Formats: sequence, structure tokens, C-alpha cells
Amino acid sequence: MAIGLTTAIVGSAILGVGASLKAGSDAKKAASAAQDYNNAVAAQNAKYRLEVMDWGNDVYESDIAFYEKNVAYQRDEFDKMKGQVTQTVDAVNKNMFAALATQATRIIEQDIAATLGMADISRQVQTETGAVDVAIAEANIGGNTAKLLRGEIERQGGEAKMITGMNADSARKQSVLEMKAIKASRDTQLAGITIPSFAPIAPPQAPSPVSPTAPAAPVARPSTGAIVLNAAATGINLATGAQQLFGR
Repeated sequence: MAIGLTTAIVGSAILGVGASLKAGSDAKKAASAAQDYNNAVAAQNAKYRLEVMDWGNDVYESDIAFYEKNVAYQRDEFDKMKGQVTQTVDAVNKNMFAALATQATRIIEQDIAATLGMADISRQVQTETGAVDVAIAEANIGGNTAKLLRGEIERQGGEAKMITGMNADSARKQSVLEMKAIKASRDTQLAGITIPSFAPIAPPQAPSPVSPTAPAAPVARPSTGAIVLNAAATGINLATGAQQLFGR
């Protein structure tokens, strides 16, 4: 009878200890599985962060390449327009200088013509006065009549020279006005040349920093010592309870 009770008490204690050890082992496995899951989630988050960073860098490189192409295109177009504007300015200036040269040549020609005309008038006056002197001498005319004849010829010659000079001065002034008009026209043409400008291109923006991922949260695991102590306490409690139960 005593042996049977003892065996029952010991069996109950052993079963209690085994159940307690198994529960502790299951708890450690569950904690280990939870920790593995947290580690996997953290690794996945870290991988995703790297992928987001790589994607941002790829987009940034693409934006930079597109920006450089646009800047190069605008630079080429501006150089073309610069060449066209330079050619236009050169052509306008060339036309102006040609027109000014024409007017300057006209002034010189008019001055030469006026000088030659005055010389011709002077020769004509000398010829006519010489003829008058011969006629007066042949007709034995003298006194005031001879003076009046010579004076009239010289007066007419002076008026002709004056008119010739006035015409030359008027033509010279007209040529100067036309030269001023030519320069004003050149200035107007130059002012009308449009030089297109390009709107500035906004530089590409660097990718925003990606927030770091949180490390895997640690999972609390039951310690081996606690499991053993808990199993021992469970066995003792079961043995004590069985002894009290069967002892009655």
C-alpha cells in the first residue's frame, strides 16, 4: 500500500515536471519563431529601403541627363541665333556705310562741280569784259558808259557765282541730312533685331533621404534556469498535493 502511494506520488511529480519542461520548451520555440519573424520583417524593410534609395538615385540620374540635354540644346540654339544676329548686324552696317559713302561721294562731286562752274563763270566774265574793252576802244567810247558795261558784266558773273555756291551749299546740307537719316535708319533696324532668350531650367532635385528602418524588436524568451526551477517547483507542488491527497 505504501509502495503504491509512493509510486503514484513520484509519477505525478514526474508528469508535472515533464509538462512544465514542455511548456517552457514550447515558449522558447514560440519566442524564437517570433524573433525570426521580426528579423525577417526588419530585413525586408531594409531591402525595401535600399530599393527606394536606388530608385531615387536612378530617377535623379535620369533628371540630370535630361537637364544636360536641355541646356545643350538651348546653348546650340542660342549660338545659332547669335550667328544670325551677327550676320544681320554686319549686313545693316554694311548697307549704312555704302549709303554714307554714296552721299559723301555726291558731296565731293557737287563741290567739284561748283568749283569748276565758278571757274567757268570767271573765264566767261573775263572773255566778255575783254570783248567789251575791244568794242569800246574801237568805238572810242569812254567814261561812265564803259564803266557801266564792264560793271554789268562783272555783276552778272558775281550773281552766277553766288547762285552756284548757294546751290552747292544747299546740296551739301541735303546730303548731310540724308546721311543722318541713313544712320537713324540703321539704328532703327538694329533696335528691331530681337534676340530670343530661353527661360532658365530648374536644376534637378536630389532625392529625399529615406528614413532608416527600425531594427527588429527583441522578443522576450524564458530562461533555461527559470524553466528548470518552474518545473521543479511544479513537481514539488504536485508531489506535495498528491501526498496530502493520498495520505488522507
